[in-house]
Amino acid sequence: MAERIEDFTKLNDTDLIVRLERSVQTERKASTDAVAHLVEFDRRKLYAEEGYYSLFLYCTQQLGYSEHAAYQRMVTARTARRFPQLVELLEAGALHMNAVVMIAPHLMDQNFQTLVAKARGKSRRELEFLLASLAPQPDKADYIRPVAETAAQPGESSSAQAEYAGLPATRFAQSVIEPTSPGRVRFAFSGSEALLRKLERVRQLLRHKYPEGNLEQIIEDALDCLLDKIDPERRIQRKEQRASRRREIPQEIKDLVWKREGGRCAFVGTDGKRCPERGMLEFDHIRPSAMGGPSDDPANIRLLCRTHNQMFARRMFGEEACGPIGRDDQRRQPLDNV
Repeated sequence: MAERIEDFTKLNDTDLIVRLERSVQTERKASTDAVAHLVEFDRRKLYAEEGYYSLFLYCTQQLGYSEHAAYQRMVTARTARRFPQLVELLEAGALHMNAVVMIAPHLMDQNFQTLVAKARGKSRRELEFLLASLAPQPDKADYIRPVAETAAQPGESSSAQAEYAGLPATRFAQSVIEPTSPGRVRFAFSGSEALLRKLERVRQLLRHKYPEGNLEQIIEDALDCLLDKIDPERRIQRKEQRASRRREIPQEIKDLVWKREGGRCAFVGTDGKRCPERGMLEFDHIRPSAMGGPSDDPANIRLLCRTHNQMFARRMFGEEACGPIGRDDQRRQPLDNV
């Protein structure tokens, strides 16, 4: 094997990619052929003739498969016996064996085409969510137990796949994250006693907010606090929200300015003539909020018609910032609508 690996180091990139893809195709065909053989082998129950109690034992003890690999091939073979089309899909790479194992308990003649189409190209996690939509499970109550006690409960959480294969559920580990119904996911993990003490302390401190001490609510709050500290996207969002609040003019300030200006544009021309416009009025920062101008000081807020508001904006930020001038220009939204 070492010599073969050494030979591969001499290949250029293109040849290596071609040979790798060819090897994967060969491997997939060989695996599919093995499954096709197992279909007929299981139908004839030849494992019994060979002195084995079950197909599973024959696969592990005679063929040398690991328990996981034997389980996958056994379930895939029995499912392919009901739905022979699966063999072609496996060989083409449209489905992997793990997908067949997961969807097997749900396959029926009337849903075969639809379910297989939905399962194509899906990862394990995506399949878990797909299956949760087919067979929703109710939320399970919170529980905290010592690990030794939990481990001593045989068959406490059986899987549909294990039941389908007729094997003890304890042979196969459950997912750490398990979708149970659309929009709902069950989480399970082991932790230290120190973590438990922290959790109980948080429950105690939040009893006023969450009287039942629901773990989902507490953990979500904790993760929100952590994300607020470390997530760049949330930091940018908070910055934008603060900037938006700085630009927002309180209603009481608007009322004061409206009364002061008499509900009329405050612009006064060089000849001392005041603009008579009373429609399309906007509240404008004299010193823009982007430059630190306050929104809660009526001395920094004035009432302008759209034309004069945009005129001042052009003077401050340039022609390109506001677009074409004119009262009839509807392409630009008001800076601060009344």
